Amino acid sequence: MKSNSDDPPESYHSKDLFRPHPSIPNAWKYLGRLDDCITLVNGKKVLPLPIEGRIRGEALVKEAVVFGVARSIPGLLAFRAESARDMSDVEFISAIWPAVEAANQHAEGFSQIGKDMIVPLPAGIAIPLTDKGSMIRPQMYKVFEMVIDEAYDKLEEGQEGSLTLDLPSLEAYLIKLGQQIIGPQLLDPRTNFFSAGMGSLQAIQMRGLIAKDLNLGKKLTQNVIFDTANVSNLAKHLLRLRQSQDGNDEVGDPVAEMETMIQKYSIFERHVPRSSTEPDYHVVVLTGVTPLLPFHLQDLLPHPWQGPPLPHPKLPSISLPPIPRGSYQTFCLDQRSQSPAPRPRRANLHHPRHPNYPYNSLRLAR
Repeated sequence: MKSNSDDPPESYHSKDLFRPHPSIPNAWKYLGRLDDCITLVNGKKVLPLPIEGRIRGEALVKEAVVFGVARSIPGLLAFRAESARDMSDVEFISAIWPAVEAANQHAEGFSQIGKDMIVPLPAGIAIPLTDKGSMIRPQMYKVFEMVIDEAYDKLEEGQEGSLTLDLPSLEAYLIKLGQQIIGPQLLDPRTNFFSAGMGSLQAIQMRGLIAKDLNLGKKLTQNVIFDTANVSNLAKHLLRLRQSQDGNDEVGDPVAEMETMIQKYSIFERHVPRSSTEPDYHVVVLTGVTPLLPFHLQDLLPHPWQGPPLPHPKLPSISLPPIPRGSYQTFCLDQRSQSPAPRPRRANLHHPRHPNYPYNSLRLAR
């Protein structure tokens, strides 16, 4: 078998995940694949296996599948076991919610599953499985594509609220709502949502509650919380949205902003040609190089350096054990005596374990 890892040497990592049996020695349970990750629309990656494993351990759940590829937040397909066949959706979600909360405690903020993103499915429904008994994730998403789309459509539409508030009351409402979601660190209307600890999941939850409570008349955009940045801007935006007659929910006018930037950066000074003189010194510009390379080039220049002093290399302070002197020598066979004879080898000055690294012996042989 071809090796793909050196840990340990000549080993092969199949990226399959197993869990040992609690009482039977050398017995393992297959859990899934290491590369079973879900990439959200913002590029963050959700690891579904710990969440699914915790919820799948419930007696009422036959299978649990996290979804959310290219979406804003993740969701959960919860397949009923036979013991939960006669339970309603509300009863089933309430029964497994403690397990979902336990799984969320060990997941990152953007990976947590909201209660409104749990999709209960009936018992006995066919599930795409492998010969090993594990679900096939790509086929699962394809078979239940319509169910997943309906979950996000329901989240987007929500229920239109009837609450109408003026600006001060709207700010007080938003501060109270934000403190319920992320805690008391949301102190005043100018506090930044992100600095107060609000993640993508909390932003979606706050947006959904706003849409359910307030009478806006228009649909909020997905990123309205982070686009407005704080309670003060969000309250003004919601008030302007309710009072406006058009259906535009953009924070600011992007076309006007682009026109302003074009006017600002379209003024160029006219170039006037001038006679150039020989500079007093040469300038060497280096980008994307190691810290020691400027000193090597300085040593290779045809005349003494007369320009600005080269920057001192900023290298970490490391403490390493001494290296034997023979570590930087190789051995070859002498053709006349056929006996091993040491031949000096040029040391790798870039190697951090070299005794002269990084400040001594900076000259290169020409």
